[in-house]
Amino acid sequence: MEQAQADLNQINRALAKQFPDEYATTGIRVVSLQNDVAAGVRPTLLVLLAAIGFLLLIACANVSNLLLARAIRRKREFALRSALGAGRVQLVRQVLTECIVLSLCGGVCAVVLAYYTTQIIVAAGAKVIPQLVGVSMDLRVLAFTALVSVLAGVLFGLVPALRTLEANLSQTLTDCARSTTASHDLNRKTLAVSEIALAVVLLAGGGLLLRTLSKLRAVDPGFRSDHLLTMDIALPGSKYPENTAQPRRFFRELLDSVNSLPGVKTAGAVSILPLGANFDTAGAEPEGFAHAPGQTPYPERYIVTPGYFDAMKIWLVRGRFLADADDEHAPLSVLLSETAAHSWWPDQDPLGRRVKLPGFDPSPQPWRTVVGVVQDVKQAGLNSPHTMQVYLPHAQYSTQDLTLVVRTDSDPLSLAGEIRHNLARLDPDLPVSNIASMDQVLDNSVVSQRFSAALLGSLAGLGLLLAVVGVYGVLSYGVSQRTREIGIRMALGAARRDVLALVVSGGFKLLAIGVALGTALALALTRLMANLLFGVTANDPLTFASIAVLLSAVVLLACLIPARRAATVDPMVALRYE
Repeated sequence: MEQAQADLNQINRALAKQFPDEYATTGIRVVSLQNDVAAGVRPTLLVLLAAIGFLLLIACANVSNLLLARAIRRKREFALRSALGAGRVQLVRQVLTECIVLSLCGGVCAVVLAYYTTQIIVAAGAKVIPQLVGVSMDLRVLAFTALVSVLAGVLFGLVPALRTLEANLSQTLTDCARSTTASHDLNRKTLAVSEIALAVVLLAGGGLLLRTLSKLRAVDPGFRSDHLLTMDIALPGSKYPENTAQPRRFFRELLDSVNSLPGVKTAGAVSILPLGANFDTAGAEPEGFAHAPGQTPYPERYIVTPGYFDAMKIWLVRGRFLADADDEHAPLSVLLSETAAHSWWPDQDPLGRRVKLPGFDPSPQPWRTVVGVVQDVKQAGLNSPHTMQVYLPHAQYSTQDLTLVVRTDSDPLSLAGEIRHNLARLDPDLPVSNIASMDQVLDNSVVSQRFSAALLGSLAGLGLLLAVVGVYGVLSYGVSQRTREIGIRMALGAARRDVLALVVSGGFKLLAIGVALGTALALALTRLMANLLFGVTANDPLTFASIAVLLSAVVLLACLIPARRAATVDPMVALRYE
């Protein structure tokens, strides 16, 4: 990489000496193909990878909690094994082996499930990450799954395995397995709190991306996308030479025929469609605008026909639109966006001012007069800032490639066939591509954010489900262990609502601690995904408040089942409970 950069720098310096006007301010930067391809999606993939790691930890904590409860019930078994000569290493090895077998079985099921879900993800995300098409289940994936399964088995089996070392025959037989120690209870609650905290982090990430998607869809793109049909038309240069009368005549006849169709309100054409992932910039010299050396303004340049602004519903701020009178015989004219007009002539009237586009305008008199100012259009993306934009009439700057935009009374795609038929009558050999409604183009512009939000939201939902199951497991096991205590309370006069409150309050204590820890962790980690957000901050209070309300609701549901079971305990049965 360093050698290639040095060689190209030398070539660039030689070009700058030979052509100082064109290459004096240019530079060359060498990047690897991998970085060039993956740079745009790397942040999203890292966030998703972290989310998957959190989900794995939640699952491990959940299974560890269940196995810990099972290990407590097996205290008598482990005590007897120890009394019969089993060493501590053998007991730990037995529990870890059981856990690893369990995790490997889960890994096998995961591979089968992943085979099908991967196809869904590839189909949904191919537009966002084209390299997904090459993703498949291979030996590397299987080896990685096996490794993660073994590590997960060790991870969630470690705490239950260590509990086997506490098995004591005399104490176990004396306890009659009717109670559990405070340390056991603390371990189970700690695991449940950890699940809630990790679920908060996942929900925070998913919530922020969903809020970002919502904010993007609420952005005014500068045009109306409803009832708008688009299609790309490229004229071959051999038949329609650029900057000649042929392209102008063809598109004029095409637009006249399209405007005559039933159901068409108006039609126009533009060189580059908004939100189409393309752009074209041109060096500009606004009259009376002083800029620093080497900082020539480069606005985006668009070639349009007169009906384009009406079809797109791009509003006029001042002056007039480009008209049919702005043809090849009329004085050169140009339309500016609000940002361009304000940048070049702040607090001044831009109408009547002149702009030159050197190097891009073939006219012998390249000064163009500003005849109007239109609203800014989100050309590069809904999350991009407003840019300087200039619009040139197609009759004065003929180009061979335009995108047809047609505003209709009904479903725009229903008129695609008739428009193609009219096009074929003008030139039967002319191809048409990218036929779509503007609503589809708008949706495609946020497909990356929608894909990320859907994946992270799905992982957050799974994390929430596992966390709720973990809380339910802790409370349910706690109720079963405290059956005798609950019976005594009821025998001494405790009402059912008191028992319900006892169990529910225990669940909400876990919730409060988990939400507090998870919020602190999420506030620290969501800053790393700030470049994926739009319109919201990484510590958005509405998102975190919504997460707290959602968790409270689902944890309340998780508490109700064991709470109701506790409230229906018969005191006489509970007092005889062993």
